[in-house]
Amino acid sequence: MARVELLLKTSVVPSRKVLLKAMSFAKAIQGSIHILGKDYHRSEDHTFLDFLSSADGQRKRLSDNYLQWTGQVLDKVEQIAKEEGIEYNLDFHRLEGRQWMKQLLGALVDGANLLLIDQNNIRVTTDLLATLANADRNVLILSDKSWTHAGTMLAAIDPLHREDKAGKVDESVIELGELVGRALNMDVKLVYCRYIAGYLSEYKDQILASQKEGVMDFVADRRLQRLPLIFARGNPEAALPEVVKAHKAAMLVMGACRRGSMSRFLMGSTVDALLKNPPCDLLLVTSPQL
Repeated sequence: MARVELLLKTSVVPSRKVLLKAMSFAKAIQGSIHILGKDYHRSEDHTFLDFLSSADGQRKRLSDNYLQWTGQVLDKVEQIAKEEGIEYNLDFHRLEGRQWMKQLLGALVDGANLLLIDQNNIRVTTDLLATLANADRNVLILSDKSWTHAGTMLAAIDPLHREDKAGKVDESVIELGELVGRALNMDVKLVYCRYIAGYLSEYKDQILASQKEGVMDFVADRRLQRLPLIFARGNPEAALPEVVKAHKAAMLVMGACRRGSMSRFLMGSTVDALLKNPPCDLLLVTSPQL
């Protein structure tokens, strides 16, 4: 990862915390920052201004707005660099109009398989994640929570999933987590959520014992004993935010790709739920091939 790619929306200036995290990441990997500005405003497609302005005038107005935004971002970056003592190398790439997602794929740098997204101004949709999965791009969704005093990363695994007996998704979750964890000096811990459906409560003890044994076998087979393992009780949508809070985790790594062979990508209910209210930064594996 010789370059940090950061997706932003040009109608919003990113927060200091988001920019600082992108700059810190770039510093950690000794890379530059490539800001991809989504310059598509759906509400401007058919406004009264369209009837008052010529096509050239409309383009000039949008171009002026874009240049003003890049200047505001640069001012903020320069201030952060001065305060934190961070050297940086930064450039911008404008993604215009309805076809911005197609332009995004063309603008992504070969060899960099991680895209940073500011969750405060970019809506992470199924279409966007599926597009990135097809381009073998994993996603780091940046929240406004600081990395300053949080050095823990949680990697959520589900090695007992019946459609992924080979554990390829979990292996990718752990591999990407350790890769990013090393760059950011974070300790990686594994977390497995033990959930029992109500109608199986009669067999709770046997099922929980079987789950624990299966997960421990996965850890032993992959020689992952170096990583602390946390067992959480409850549905992942509810249990994972609680584990993040208890361990003061800065980042949660999850698989956002289908575990079966029928499709490369599926945003499941857990990812969908956590995207609505992220408990911390989310590192999503959209493709099991890193």
